[in-house]
Amino acid sequence: SRVILATSPSAFFFASSRFIPNFLLTFFYIIYHLSKWFYKKEALGRGDYWLALGIGTYLTIAHLPLFLFTACLLGIIVYWISRKSVLPFGPFLCLSLIITSAITLQM
Repeated sequence: SRVILATSPSAFFFASSRFIPNFLLTFFYIIYHLSKWFYKKEALGRGDYWLALGIGTYLTIAHLPLFLFTACLLGIIVYWISRKSVLPFGPFLCLSLIITSAITLQM
């Protein structure tokens, strides 16, 4: 059993295991609605932010920036190579999780 000593409610929030899934869900939910408003159509699928929620239960806060950067970088590289106007983002999230896990296991 893990004991968390929190001096304030915000310290408990960041130390709790629910922070990363909630952060990823909120982050992708905001991106979903901003892109829908900007492009006037769905640009990020709803499955992407639910997938991010599931992946967030596995990641720690130290791995989060690497995970997001890798997913976005992979998406940009594949877009430049394929030049397709629409690419699903879910495979890049999954591949980013595998890469992030492999990098952090070697450290």
